[in-house]
Amino acid sequence: MNSTGDAAGISLSDGSGRTRLVWYVDFTCGHTRRIRDLMLRTIDRFGQGTVALTVRFLPSQDGDRGAEVAARAAIAADRQGRYRDMHRALFAHAPHYTREDVERIAAELDLDPDRFRSDIDSPETTARIAGDVAAARDAGVLHTPFLLIDGRRYAGVWDETALIEAIEKPLGVRLALASSDFFQWAASAGLVLVIATVLALLAANLGLHDTYEHLRETAFALSIGASV
Repeated sequence: MNSTGDAAGISLSDGSGRTRLVWYVDFTCGHTRRIRDLMLRTIDRFGQGTVALTVRFLPSQDGDRGAEVAARAAIAADRQGRYRDMHRALFAHAPHYTREDVERIAAELDLDPDRFRSDIDSPETTARIAGDVAAARDAGVLHTPFLLIDGRRYAGVWDETALIEAIEKPLGVRLALASSDFFQWAASAGLVLVIATVLALLAANLGLHDTYEHLRETAFALSIGASV
C-alpha cells in the first residue's frame, strides 16, 4: 500500500475500503509504542477494497515538543511516499525527538534532505497537525492510542485477533453493537417502559393473567441427564 496524504490525514490504503479506520498516533506515547506495528500488520491481512486506514496525529500536550517534531517528520516523509518507513524508524527510536534526530533518520532513509526540511516546517504541515488535533477534539479523543472503526471508538483489547474480529464484524459483534447503540439512545429507557406497559395491558385485557402467573411461577433449569 502506498501512503497518500490528504486533508483528512495520511491514508495507508487506496481509500476504497468498506470498513473505515481512523487511527490517532502519538510517537511518544508508551501505549501506542507497544502496539506500534499491530495496526500495519492487521491492515496488511486484508486485501485492497476491504479496509481503509487513515492516520492522524495527536501530539501530547505535556510541554515536550518531541511529539510534534515526530509528527511533522512523519508528514514530511509521507510527502515523499515514505510514511511507513518513517513510522517504523520513529518507533524504533527512543520516545524523545529533536529536530536533529528526525533529520538524521530522514538521511538514513535516503529522503531528499532539502525537501524534508522544507516540508517539516511548511504551513501545510502545521495546518495538518492543527486539523488532526481539532478532529480529535470533535471525536472526543483525549489520549492515544485511539482507533475509530466506522466512526465508532474501538474499546476492545489491543491484539490482532480482537482487532480483526472488530473489523470483520461477525454476527455476534454486530448484535452487541446494535444493542449498545439502542441502550445508549436517550429515549431507549422510555421506549422499553412503554412497550412493557402495553404488554402488561394486553395480558390483563386478553385474559392472559393466569397464563402469565403460571409462567412466572414455573422453574426453569439447564440440565444434562440427571445433572442440573
